[in-house]
Amino acid sequence: MYLFEHAEQVAGILDLLLEPEIEIPKLLPDGSNAEEVEELTRQKELRDQALKDTFEMVMGDFQDKAEAYGWILKELDARADAMKKAKLELEKKQRALTNRAERLKESMRMALERIGSKKLTAGTFTFSTRTSSSVMIDTQNVFEIPDDLLRYSDPEPDKTAIKNYLKEHPDCTWAHMEQKTSLIMK
Repeated sequence: MYLFEHAEQVAGILDLLLEPEIEIPKLLPDGSNAEEVEELTRQKELRDQALKDTFEMVMGDFQDKAEAYGWILKELDARADAMKKAKLELEKKQRALTNRAERLKESMRMALERIGSKKLTAGTFTFSTRTSSSVMIDTQNVFEIPDDLLRYSDPEPDKTAIKNYLKEHPDCTWAHMEQKTSLIMK
């Protein structure tokens, strides 16, 4: 059974517990309704005990399911954390390999330059060099560069600043705050 099904059962029992109780009439002075009062009292006690027992059973099942969810969440979080650590470790190893390859390429380029060659065939590999040019900006002040040579990025909302603004301007029409409920597991 799924957790939400257990929750539905618990909610159903709670709804039954909130229903109006069986009304037991007052015992008449002559005692003529004693059997009816006794029967209704017994029915009420049985109903109350049955609801209590059912609630305890259903709530126990719900708690068992919730505990299982807790263990699953703990396991998933641990696995995700392990993958994150493994990812960081793999990225570190990737950077090391990429840097080593770049150093070897630079070493080969310098060796070709030293022997005065632009191309070298060595077994199954051919190494060659080419000359290219790249732009270097000489100023720290981008406003010295003509406007038509600049690239602008799209504006992006600063949600922290907007949150502070909304606190001071609750009548704002272009943004609003929404409450969210999240689960905390300890």
